Order: sequence, then C-alpha cells, then structure tokens
Amino acid sequence: MPKRYPVCSFFVIVLQLLMKIISILYSIAGVVVSTSYDLEESNDGLLVRMPLHPGGEVYSFFVDTRSSMSVHFPAVVGVLPIGPESPFGIRASALMLLPPTNTHESFRLIESVQDPNLFCDGGTMGIAEMTAGHAITFSASLSLVFGEQAVGQNITSVREQYAINTRTALDIIPREIYTALSAEVERIGVQSEYDENMALLPSLEYTIYNSASSTDIVARIVIYPSDYIVFGPDGPLLMVRPSTQPNRARFGLNALEYMGILLDYQHNRIGFCEPI
Repeated sequence: MPKRYPVCSFFVIVLQLLMKIISILYSIAGVVVSTSYDLEESNDGLLVRMPLHPGGEVYSFFVDTRSSMSVHFPAVVGVLPIGPESPFGIRASALMLLPPTNTHESFRLIESVQDPNLFCDGGTMGIAEMTAGHAITFSASLSLVFGEQAVGQNITSVREQYAINTRTALDIIPREIYTALSAEVERIGVQSEYDENMALLPSLEYTIYNSASSTDIVARIVIYPSDYIVFGPDGPLLMVRPSTQPNRARFGLNALEYMGILLDYQHNRIGFCEPI
C-alpha cells in the first residue's frame, strides 16, 4: 500500500520545500534575507544552532567574537568566529547581537540585519569605528561613578581598546577601577541583593568614542551595582575582573546583557544601543 502522511505533516513538508526554494531564489537574485537565531547561555559562552549554509545541516557552535578564523570543530560543539575578518562576517555583511529583553527571553544573533534601529529604544544607535584586526575592538574608557547616596571620588580610566568576549560571563576592567570598586564593596559590606546599602555602591559607566583618535562620544553605558554584583553562599561576587595589561579590557556577557550591539563588517563599524 502507498505510504500515507497526516495532512499536517504534508503541509509542513511542502512549507519546508517552499522555504528552501525561496532561499535559493533569493541567493540567485542577490537578495539579502535577515535570519534570527536564539542563543543559549552556557559556562563556555553563547551557543547557537544553525546551518553552515542556507538549507544545510544544522550544527551547534560557540559564538566567538575574539577570532576571525574559519569555522572549526575542536570538539563535538564547533566554534563560529564572527571577528571583523571572519568568513561568517564577510558573508553576513552586518549582524546584530541582542540581549534578553521583556519580549524575548534569550540572547539573539541576527544575521544580515537590514535595519538595526528597529531593535533600539527610540530607534537610535551610537556608531563607532570597529578597529581593524581579528577581534572586535573599539575605543572606550570606564568611570567609577558615585551617585547621590554614595560617598566617594569618581575615577576615570585612560582610554584604551576594548574588546567583546562572548565566551565568558565576566567583564575585564582596568585594574585601577577594579581595585577601587572591590575596596568599596568590602567597605560597604553588602550582604544580599535586597540590602539597602546597595544604593551606597558606585556604578560603572562606559564611554564609547567614535574612534581611537576622536574625542566624540557616541554612547554611554551604565552598569549599576545590581548588574555587576551577585550573591552566593560565600557572599557577594563581582562579575568583573582586573585587566593584566593595557588594551585587555573586555565586555563579557555580564555587560552585554544591557546593550544591543551592531557589527557592520561592510563599513567597519560597531554600534551600541539600548535594546527593546
């Protein structure tokens, strides 16, 4: 007897075939189609499941902003480099990295994004130069800022090249800022996220510049005490670590949870915005 398919399965098969045909036709016509992927947070960074080519077999990859190598499989899970000179970046032309929001519970990677402002609060984004190289870097400085209830002297680091690291939760900040921050946390002695003394702690304020040679500021990103400190059985834990030398500061997943990032490979630019 001929094999029978349920009606719903039949329509699913037809739909999948149509999507593959449309993808092929778009490729032939040179039309760019945006594709959104949900990312999973793990101990080894952001994990994405996607095909190497449209309509191809789906693989699992760790998204790596520090490299411009080709896709490789050092283990069962592969590594997808998305640095400025990576094959993926060249293919995508531009992509958006978005954190969890009120309307979307996970990080997202949007390949070949057409209008990044649609994902930004107020439809605005600060654009800076993405420094040439294998990793995604830009010019920034960091300040330790005391609010109205906090008592202390604001401190600002010298400008340096910052990078983005999607393989770790921790942020790397200039050593002088880290030393002052950790001393303040110890002095205040907060015991939980509900401790009223949390309001006495300073905030971390990143300033992003148009380029390494420019004084034009394109974005300011504020990380509040409740965003950089977590509490475990042994007490408070800072989600930041000190850099060991200049130009080694990093945005880890902790900082990336509070900003939308545009990687415009075609024009060698990086954008920052408040995501919606």
